[in-house]
Amino acid sequence: MFSFTNKPNDWMDLPLYKKIEYTGTLFPPQIVQYVDKIQAKTTVIDMLGSEIKVQPIIKILSDYTDVTETDFDPDNDCTEDPITGSNDATKSLAPWIYGNINEEILCDMYYIKSNFGTGFNINVNHMWDIDRIRNRLISFEDTYNYPNQIQYSYITPRRYFIEQKINDRNFDPKRVTTYDGKAMTYMIYCIYGNPFAYSERYEDRENKYYLNRTEIELNIRVPVPRLSYNTYHRMVQMAKILAEPFEFVRMDFFIDQNNDIYFSEYTFTPKIGQQIWNMDIEIEFGNLWTVNPTSFEFSDLDP
Repeated sequence: MFSFTNKPNDWMDLPLYKKIEYTGTLFPPQIVQYVDKIQAKTTVIDMLGSEIKVQPIIKILSDYTDVTETDFDPDNDCTEDPITGSNDATKSLAPWIYGNINEEILCDMYYIKSNFGTGFNINVNHMWDIDRIRNRLISFEDTYNYPNQIQYSYITPRRYFIEQKINDRNFDPKRVTTYDGKAMTYMIYCIYGNPFAYSERYEDRENKYYLNRTEIELNIRVPVPRLSYNTYHRMVQMAKILAEPFEFVRMDFFIDQNNDIYFSEYTFTPKIGQQIWNMDIEIEFGNLWTVNPTSFEFSDLDP
């Protein structure tokens, strides 16, 4: 387990967000295989096999200038499957990375993401052109630092990649397409490998629950259909396995139209250590994160 041995004397008095803020400065370099967004895909598949899916990587950019007109075609309607040609440089990384590295068509189905940091994503659509994409990637290079998120400082090389968006469960009638980059994120919070809370995020708003899906706070503007017990239970069990090595982590997932569960990312410092819940809940959850591992487990998943 990735343990933090130098906890302050007032550890048990701290709300959860203060514990997250504190530990965000203490991660060792070995954390990199979980926080590098390219490596993490392989790590998760090694742990869960065919039970979990990951979004395909279409291209790994050599640097922020490695986006060309051949990658971005504003007239492409994306009705064809992504190119599946082979390339030794990408094929050797993992079987879910595919595509000829110089011939992909970048369109509305794709994101450009960084393998480091938080929020360094470009949700590609027809409003983006090559110069705008390059300028945004340059801004990612120029502005990033690591306050309370030391885990990202270990990632080298810092790379950008093109990733296919998920065809998700559409519950919002205002959405024209499910490839708009607005897929719901399902988040399972875990302490010592034990899930204890659950959130759904859509358009920067969250519905927050205890693990048994008792409501804590509802903020999403449109009604969100409840996941089936089977899908929710599978996701919680996946989170439990993936979170086992860590004192605290939030496991993030997507779910597609076939109810297949996709890994999104390991999040060790949600909101960069800022408050997540109201203070009573922060203290309640903070009490679960004891000085040493405990045997607590929330197992009362609702039917």
